[in-house]
Amino acid sequence: MTVTATRIAITPTGGAPGAIVTGVDASRPLEPDVILQLKQAWRDYHLLIFKNQTLTEEQQLAFANYFGDIFQQPAYIPKGQSEPVLPPLVLPG
Repeated sequence: MTVTATRIAITPTGGAPGAIVTGVDASRPLEPDVILQLKQAWRDYHLLIFKNQTLTEEQQLAFANYFGDIFQQPAYIPKGQSEPVLPPLVLPG
């Protein structure tokens, strides 16, 4: 089943948990109704895939904040150092 909003589509991946989201430009601020739809899809499918997105670090953090506060994982930070957030996870394409 594909859930289609005014301009986004959320399509389940099939066998694996997750859904592919199209029609969202993660580099731009999102409308509140789109954020609500994405949050519901995240609850429903547990993993959302946004293909072909090119984001700066600031844009990635702004987009991630739509889903909740970003926090620092203390075990990841070397002793005596601090980082504002975790580095992004990059998967080879």
